[in-house]
Amino acid sequence: MHEGRLNCAKVRDALRQGACLFVPYDPDFNHSPCLKSGHKAHWALIIGYLITDNDEFYVIARHGKAKNLAVWSLQSLSDSNANLIEFAQPKGYPDCDFLLPPGGIGGNLGLRERAIIVKGLPLETTTIS
Repeated sequence: MHEGRLNCAKVRDALRQGACLFVPYDPDFNHSPCLKSGHKAHWALIIGYLITDNDEFYVIARHGKAKNLAVWSLQSLSDSNANLIEFAQPKGYPDCDFLLPPGGIGGNLGLRERAIIVKGLPLETTTIS
């Protein structure tokens, strides 16, 4: 379990060592990270990373509703994850009850600034020049 901002050495090092991440975040209409206060919260699976010549760190992600892989800046994903502060009833489920931790998704036991790190996976590195 990771607690704190995602754009940090711990997360970057875990990805470099072959870890995957499960990250709650707000997806925009194209599934990229956005800032909607948690109203559209979903999970993304981070399966890799890219580093540009300018040392900008990007993650390779899969959103459950998207057909293709995506490339997002780690900073934008970190900002979206840190912006999960309140729950919004999904439009398609008006009569459903959702279990929320005490304090909601932005509270001490919520999803804000949290991710699951899965380590010990086989590591395969590809370098693109």
